[in-house]
Amino acid sequence: MTAGLGSVFGINKEVNAMQRDSHIDTLRGLACVFLVAYHVVGTGATNGLGIDSGIYRELSDLLAYVRMPLFTFLSGVVYAYRPFREGFINFLQGKSRRLLIPMLVVGTLFAILKSLTPGANGDIGNWFTLHIIPVAHYWFLSAQFLIFMVMVPLEKLGAFDRAGRFFVVLSGAILLYFSDIDTQYFSISGAIYLFPFFLLGMGVSRFKWGAAQAKVLSAVLCLMALGAFTALHISGKLDGAGRTDMGLLLGAISCLALYYSSLRVNVSATIGGYSYSIYLFHVFFTAATRILLYQLGVEDTNIVFVTSMVMGIAGPIVVEMVLGGFNLLRLLFLGQSRKEPEKLWGERLLARSARQ
Repeated sequence: MTAGLGSVFGINKEVNAMQRDSHIDTLRGLACVFLVAYHVVGTGATNGLGIDSGIYRELSDLLAYVRMPLFTFLSGVVYAYRPFREGFINFLQGKSRRLLIPMLVVGTLFAILKSLTPGANGDIGNWFTLHIIPVAHYWFLSAQFLIFMVMVPLEKLGAFDRAGRFFVVLSGAILLYFSDIDTQYFSISGAIYLFPFFLLGMGVSRFKWGAAQAKVLSAVLCLMALGAFTALHISGKLDGAGRTDMGLLLGAISCLALYYSSLRVNVSATIGGYSYSIYLFHVFFTAATRILLYQLGVEDTNIVFVTSMVMGIAGPIVVEMVLGGFNLLRLLFLGQSRKEPEKLWGERLLARSARQ
């Protein structure tokens, strides 16, 4: 699908197997599927599919232990490839461009459409605190930004130069995780929730722990995770969305199990190559698809779920291919850096039109 759509727009997409780690992209794709499914199903009877029981509800609740921890863990893995060394201003500008600009632009657009669209779930609340109190799932972007900013002084202090120092920082992050600090403002609580998973991903990537025994570790951790998921399902005590001991333990085990596996699935890797756009835009397509199907009289849960899933994944891929063709739009909506105009199909089209 990447090559086909890419050729339509003349895009030399950066997600071919020669340039990216297909294993990491496969895991990103899984995280995207889990996230899109969560927003399709919703959190209960008042949003999404409007269900509070059944297989979709149970799977969505169980996957709460994996969704955001996996996204964050993989962010830590990738950060370890090119950690902060020097040049704070450039680092700050890069993270602001990549995270904060799309958060402000796409998040605001989402809030406006949500308030104007009949059949959309939920209420935005106080518009004067928009983004100070994060908008919907865009809290993740500001939380990630805070984590990256915290990494700067830690790197400068040599906090990750040796494994012993790393575990001191990780221990501190875990203490924060279990602390009483709880504020929505600027996603501070979200950053505290995610930080241990980011550090764990960075640690296993930087220090190469368990690389020689990856298959054995993956098998053991998968069995542990399966046992824990089964016990949770039987007990019915699901609290994966919060800062709980089981949330930390099962999130960490699941991330490590997937990381140490050799899982490579082409479809999932293709999806993973567009993971950021899917994160930003999937809710526009899942909500629109659900509302449209209901308006057409289609109320079968399975049909609505599958159709919404497909649109929630495919729609953002098309959005990236379209917006990515224009320097201004790729900056505002995708947080992507500027490219030479001749390398972008949209810029070439505009230049051609200007010459005519």
